[in-house]
Amino acid sequence: MQAWRGRFAGFWTFAGSRSIIGGLANGAYVMSALPRILLVEDEWLIAEFFGDILREDGYEILGPAADLEAAQHLIEQENPKAAVLDVSLGNVKSYPIAELLTRHGIPFLFVSGYSADALLAEFRHVPLINKPMAGAQLAQAVRNLLEQ
Repeated sequence: MQAWRGRFAGFWTFAGSRSIIGGLANGAYVMSALPRILLVEDEWLIAEFFGDILREDGYEILGPAADLEAAQHLIEQENPKAAVLDVSLGNVKSYPIAELLTRHGIPFLFVSGYSADALLAEFRHVPLINKPMAGAQLAQAVRNLLEQ
């Protein structure tokens, strides 16, 4: 299982099985009440870009998960409100995560350099944002997911 660490982490840390968001307020740890968005992306710079955009738009980021195992763990343990999935995670596709999200009733979108025609037929109805993209395009697409 991979989870990114360091400056890239922003306001989250991956601590065992929990993604902890929040901070100290008068000496007490305060958890965030922001909508939780799962980010599944294996390229560090792209994941940082997406995470920054979504945090600036008012979301709590779960992950980023860089592989299928990490993404599955976050879905099962953290209850995201929506997800952003890169189609390709190294040499594997994120379709098993898309299937798990569908079973859990969690809306998601794909980001990819591929066209919609390259997606599995069962996922061609899922919103797809092509890389490269403007940050506002990703933020609006996530807002649209949450309004469904």
